[in-house]
Amino acid sequence: MNDVIAVFSFIDQIATIVLIILVLVLLVVLKNLHSDYGWEDKTLRKGTIILVLMLAYPIYTAFLLQLEIGFAANILMLVLSIQLINQLRQRVRKEYGWLWPQAVWLILVSVYILLMLLQDYLLH
Repeated sequence: MNDVIAVFSFIDQIATIVLIILVLVLLVVLKNLHSDYGWEDKTLRKGTIILVLMLAYPIYTAFLLQLEIGFAANILMLVLSIQLINQLRQRVRKEYGWLWPQAVWLILVSVYILLMLLQDYLLH
């Protein structure tokens, strides 16, 4: 199990820069939605919730130091991100493609955290 976890350990080194890039991309998507639809748009609201979760992620994972919270947050953000992608695709907006890296990142990080959780609960 340690060897598999070691394969994903690069995530720890690049997480901050990836988070910054994903936040910037999401901000552009939200700006475009706001410009076209205004504040009352439900898709914009969903994207704003994802943005808040992303920005708060370092806070609630660093201070609470629980892998379970990080895993739950990742799954929530992944579900919301896929819903947002689908809503943007239904509107025929090009921005839906910009959010796929976010979904892929969330899957990778979730697998990494899940492996660490399995190691903690099953092997210790």
